[in-house]
Amino acid sequence: MELGLRLSQKQTLKLVMTPRLQQALKLLQMPSLELSQHIEQELLTNPLLEVDEETPEAASEGASADAPAERQDEASSPDETEFKTEQDINWSDYFDDGFEYADGARAEREDTEFFERTPVGRTTLLDDLTEQLHLLDLDEETAQIAEYLLGCLDDAGFLVVPLEEVATELAKSIESVEAALKKVQQLDPPGIGARDLPESLLIQLRLLERMDSLAARIVADHFAEFKQKQYQDIARALKVSPHDIQEAAREIATLNPRPGAQLALEDAPYVVPDLVLEKVDGAYVVSLSDGSVPRLRVSRKYREILQRGPEKRPESPGAAAGSEESLADAAARTAASNGQVETRASTRNDELKFVQEKLKSANWLIQTIEQRRRTMIKVMESIVEAQIDFFEKGPHALHPLTLQDVAEKIGMHESTVSRVTTNKYAQTPRGVFPLKYFFSSGLDTESGQSVSSKMAMERIRELIEKEDKMKPLSDQKIAELLRKEGLIVARRTVAKYRERIGILSARFRKEF
Repeated sequence: MELGLRLSQKQTLKLVMTPRLQQALKLLQMPSLELSQHIEQELLTNPLLEVDEETPEAASEGASADAPAERQDEASSPDETEFKTEQDINWSDYFDDGFEYADGARAEREDTEFFERTPVGRTTLLDDLTEQLHLLDLDEETAQIAEYLLGCLDDAGFLVVPLEEVATELAKSIESVEAALKKVQQLDPPGIGARDLPESLLIQLRLLERMDSLAARIVADHFAEFKQKQYQDIARALKVSPHDIQEAAREIATLNPRPGAQLALEDAPYVVPDLVLEKVDGAYVVSLSDGSVPRLRVSRKYREILQRGPEKRPESPGAAAGSEESLADAAARTAASNGQVETRASTRNDELKFVQEKLKSANWLIQTIEQRRRTMIKVMESIVEAQIDFFEKGPHALHPLTLQDVAEKIGMHESTVSRVTTNKYAQTPRGVFPLKYFFSSGLDTESGQSVSSKMAMERIRELIEKEDKMKPLSDQKIAELLRKEGLIVARRTVAKYRERIGILSARFRKEF
């Protein structure tokens, strides 16, 4: 095989997206809170952008007469549209009383005062345990070892460093380290400082004065079988009935398997709905819940800069007056003044070019945000129309729905619908749901129709909740019951759906 460098030419087809189109797709996928942060950054970098703080009524009156035609037309998806940023745009059209949304969805807007959320100071697990440790009457050596052990706890409150390693690191005896560990295990919450889960459960039972109970015997001697719910094997080994093992299991279930997690957990994230669905006069109305997203307009301060236009170089004073002096004398006399004029004209043209570029960017951002709003409302309205039975009857009436179905209905690309529904939430009369919740695959029925897989999950949950706990339903039995109801589903599908909704198999659900 010959090796070497060659020049070749070939023709290929590939998708090339402009930087602005890529940014438009990024804005489309942003939730409302993230979009508001992005707008704040744009306000800092683009001097032509400013927040429109006027009343919606005044802004709509000023924009209705002078708004350009392209703002009134329905925009298509950013996947198929390039934004107009040509030189022939009439810049004065964007210096009205304020850019107002065309669909009138913001006709009523409350003047909301937003306060910056400041994090509340929280006590960590280490701080809380250290404070408790200082309240104990300990000698200096034990206190030193105990503080070191507190630093060796994980978020669940378990000791993750072997005692031998601690003794070597601190140059202490293993007996003194074990004595300090017992002091740590006396702290609150109960079960802290254990080396594994059984030890943590035994510490909690000891503090409850239940060390002589059947639960303590199970945890100490048969914890491996207990995790597998082999209650009959444990009953034979301890010479008790399976029902007694079941009662002891209920007692063990009341203990905390992660004693330190309560103080180690971070703040739960808040879900802020991007869309609101309300039932008004028997009809469902979709609106955007983007009160945190400021309305934008182009600053009026730069109107004069754009309206003046570029400066032109003036004619020579000598030539205009028809002077009889020589060209050399005229050039010498006006050289200094012409140099200053050229400098001012060059600076003026640079300023005008800068403002024009920022104006294009500001106009594009405003159009993209408005286009994002219309696209989100379109997608949600299509979801509501397809899942009207869900909002009327509940989860069991959810219909099969795919991204392609919505894309074909609203005339957009499937990837656009996917971006709109990613990380977005809708507040509905039945609760707050992610938009992805309304999409699910279909299952065939004996009548030839199809039902949503989520409906099948709800039906499986209902069957398991009503089952006899002494004889729980197997996956095969659930599949047979669903088939009697007309739903064609295999045993493997039942097992997959059961695991997805967090329900154990029949062997682990059995009670005695």
